[in-house]
Order: sequence, then C-alpha cells, then structure tokens
Amino acid sequence: MSVQEKIGLIIKTAESIQNENNVAVLGPSGTGKTVFITLLSHAIDNHFLDEHPELRAHPKDGRPFLEACENSLRDGEFPERTLQLSRDKIIFEMRGTGATASSMEFKLPDISGEDYKKMCLGEEIRGDERVVKVCQLDIVKGKPYSEMIYAVYAKMYVILLDCSKMKTDWEKDQTQYSQALTTIQDFKKSTNTSKNGRIGTPIAIVLTKADSLEDRDVPAKDLVKKYMRRFYNTLEDIHDGEREYFMVHIDVQRNRENEVDSTEGTKVAKPLSYSHHVYTKFLWWLHENLLG
Repeated sequence: MSVQEKIGLIIKTAESIQNENNVAVLGPSGTGKTVFITLLSHAIDNHFLDEHPELRAHPKDGRPFLEACENSLRDGEFPERTLQLSRDKIIFEMRGTGATASSMEFKLPDISGEDYKKMCLGEEIRGDERVVKVCQLDIVKGKPYSEMIYAVYAKMYVILLDCSKMKTDWEKDQTQYSQALTTIQDFKKSTNTSKNGRIGTPIAIVLTKADSLEDRDVPAKDLVKKYMRRFYNTLEDIHDGEREYFMVHIDVQRNRENEVDSTEGTKVAKPLSYSHHVYTKFLWWLHENLLG
C-alpha cells in the first residue's frame, strides 16, 4: 500500500474524529500541561462565568481527575507528572444562555509529553510520509491509525513553553518545537485543510511558570521572538490563522529572599493563587475561535 493510499484509509476511517473539537495541548514533559488544564477548569468555575454571564461552561467528563489535581494544588503539592492518560477523559462543554444559543464540546486529549515527542520526528521525513509515521505510532489493533489521530484534525493547537527554562533550554529546544509546527503543517496539507500550504488552524502560545521571570512586564510574544527565534520565524512563515500569546503562572512558596527553596522542592503557595485573569482571557479566545 502506497503512502497516499494509507493517508486515504486514515481519512476515510476517522470521520467521527474529524468532527470533534479537539484542542491539542503540546509541550515537553514538565512544561505544566496538567496544571494548565486543572487551572483552566478552576477558572471556569470561579472566574470566567462571572465575567461572561451570557455563557455556561463546565467539565463534562474528567471531573474526578481535575478535582484530584486541584486538591493537590490546594494542599501545596503539584500533581504527579502524567505519563499517559486516556485521551477522551477531559471534555468541557460551553454554550450560550439563550434558547437558540449554540453549544459545543471541546476535548483536551493530551496532558502528557508523549504526543509532543511523537510530533518531533526530525526533518528526515516530510509530507504524507510523516503523517503516516505519526499516526501509526502505538497503533491500536484493528485500526489503521493510533490515538494520535486526534492531533491531525485538531481544531486548535496550544503550545506550552516553560519560562523557568527560558535562558537554559529554549534555544536548544526550539528545533523540536519547530518540527512540531512543521508536522502540524503536514497534517493540514494531507487532509486538504491548509491554506496555500499554510496552517489556518488557531494556535495559542502559552508561556507557563511566568513567576520565574525577572520581568513579567515583557510581552510573551517578545520573549519568544528573542529567545526562540527559529521557532518564532517558523510560526510566522507557515501559520496564517488566528494566533495569540498568553503568559500564565501559579504562585509558589518562597523564602524571605523571595526564592524557591531548592532543598525542599517547589511547593504551591497557599491559599491557591494564580493568574486567573489570563485564564479567563484564554477561555474567551477559545470560545471566539471554536464557538463564536
């Protein structure tokens, strides 16, 4: 079977996934995806709906997992890193309050670094061949594709960057981040959803652990442009869709010198406090690009 025939089979047998509002959250292990999704849920319950009374939103599936993570944060502990989670467990529902208002579900399938690694296969293969390679990693028996197929048809991509590693790892990591972008480009080309070969799907760049920055007033876009120039240029070159930069943080416990005590490990400050205003802004941006 040729590569083109394999792509055709994948597209034909993945019709239900094509219609789902999957939001692919991507980033290496430890970037903060679990915390990001947990605080997204917390922001919906405690802030977003107060600011947008015309909307209703809530976790539809995955609430026990989200509550367990939130309880860990409230107790001062970060949740354990997730190696793998069934990808259909975190589902949110968002709808308007009017009788004729539209409603949608959006899924956040990836809360581990596993899928991110699958999208960074290097530059030795491109195009349909790369799409087939990604979709056949850890393939499910009896199917022509793996669960990674959701990323091919994702309606939005959220790419996380860890601010605590900005000056140590961003420069060397930007090659993999750029490869993730070109993989997304290949996804959209293979499914005929690109625009003149460029990505039209919305992309959010989220800088996590912003409390580690010396100056939080520098715009997120400027930080990416300065410290991840290749990644930034790749994004500019191949993406034509809606794009926004966000900078988030959760308050951590610090000593009298305002430093994190490395001997004890990083602890969450109590009571739970985080950049909820940015999360509500992100949720509105998500609403506008998926539902609005």
